[in-house]
Amino acid sequence: MKVVYLQKEYIYVYENGKIERKEFTKEKGIATTTISYKDVYHIGFKLPKNLSKEMLLVEAEKYVFTEGGLDYEKQYKINYYFQEIEDNYYVDAFVADVDKLKELLSSYLESYKYIDFISLGPFVFESFYEMEKVSSRVDIFVYFSKDDAYMSCFKEGKFVFCKGLSKLSSLANTLNMDVDEVVDILVNKGLDSSLYDKEEIFNEINNFFSQLFMRMNTVINYSVNFYRLGKIDRIYFYSPFNIKNFFETFSDFWSLSGVDFKKYPVKSEYDAFDVTATYFNALHYDNEDLNFSIFKRPPPFYKTETGKLLILGGVVILGLGIDIAYKYLTINKLQKEISLLEVKYNKKVKELEVAKKEVNSLKKKIKLLQKENSKIISQINYIDKKISRLHLIARQFPFTNYLAQIVELLKKYHLKIANFNYDNGKFKVTVVSSYDNSSNIALFMQDLLSLKYKRVYSKEISNKNGTYISQIVFERKK
Repeated sequence: MKVVYLQKEYIYVYENGKIERKEFTKEKGIATTTISYKDVYHIGFKLPKNLSKEMLLVEAEKYVFTEGGLDYEKQYKINYYFQEIEDNYYVDAFVADVDKLKELLSSYLESYKYIDFISLGPFVFESFYEMEKVSSRVDIFVYFSKDDAYMSCFKEGKFVFCKGLSKLSSLANTLNMDVDEVVDILVNKGLDSSLYDKEEIFNEINNFFSQLFMRMNTVINYSVNFYRLGKIDRIYFYSPFNIKNFFETFSDFWSLSGVDFKKYPVKSEYDAFDVTATYFNALHYDNEDLNFSIFKRPPPFYKTETGKLLILGGVVILGLGIDIAYKYLTINKLQKEISLLEVKYNKKVKELEVAKKEVNSLKKKIKLLQKENSKIISQINYIDKKISRLHLIARQFPFTNYLAQIVELLKKYHLKIANFNYDNGKFKVTVVSSYDNSSNIALFMQDLLSLKYKRVYSKEISNKNGTYISQIVFERKK
């Protein structure tokens, strides 16, 4: 399968285990790209370990919207990463604003109608180990570009955590320069003090990176204990530009802690991060837990629920049709045998009794087969009605879970959840309307009734300083 990785100026094509960079153009294949850490909101929190998988997602989304300060009026693409730590799940929620995604990738969408897979930068370093045939340990990968900076930790080849770092823009503001000017200084002079005419510029640059690594060290010390990592073995530093005298200056800082500090080592003539991201996307493009794309191409008809249903119905009817045809041919064959025996009866009077017994026996078989055929025809009519009914249901009520439907209604009427309980088919949802009216709560209940939920009622709607609160009780539909 050909996988295309989109970047601003180039595309990277992965095919048959090889990666080739080309000028940006339209290329057939699975279209993919990567968004950076700065393009998402990152929210970390704990949830009880005894939650079911279904309720874990419900509670995670409730936390993200209520505690994360998200706007109920906006759309988001949210991916969750769960880790079991002692008696809790530690949840990393990565939230992408849909409007921001559309703006961010608009130039790609002019050439590519669909983008099948969008990965998040901190996760792509997972592919480093397989791509470069390096044994996995406890490693930190630092990403430092003109517009973003973060650290991403992996243990035994699996993602553990990520954290944002001070960006180059803050150094540019301190020096009263634009970012491109700062990059030019880092490339040509870097951390070699002898190359500077103004000592204060060198001091600001040296102080920036010293502070960055000291903050990193603080985060690492905390994370080693929190995630039970033992110790950090290696730090790989990636930047699309080379900072002069950088590793010579700071390798001793990390070696004192027993950490091997080195440049991100990818053997390629192309950009190391782009190659890693291309490889990662080629391996994971069908993993929806890692996918931030809202621009995916629709699935083929035969993969939709309606398509599967119609195909199944067609197979059943075909099978029954073949059975009917077989029994029909068998009946015709037996009827011909009866006719032949009747001729023999007229010719062989002496064998009359034997022939009568055979004829009677064959007639009984015919009746049994005709009875079976009648049952089969009834089964066909029954299955045809069921298929029509299921097809109607497939069009009128897509296969989606009750919780997602309830959340969509809450969003529709700008309601917030204060409490949620589900027990033995009965939902109890305490909702809050902050729009100084109770009509949205009533409309929410009407929609529940229209969607065939049973026994929908509310004990009362209380008003506290313009905020309406009500517990709505209803039962799931059969």
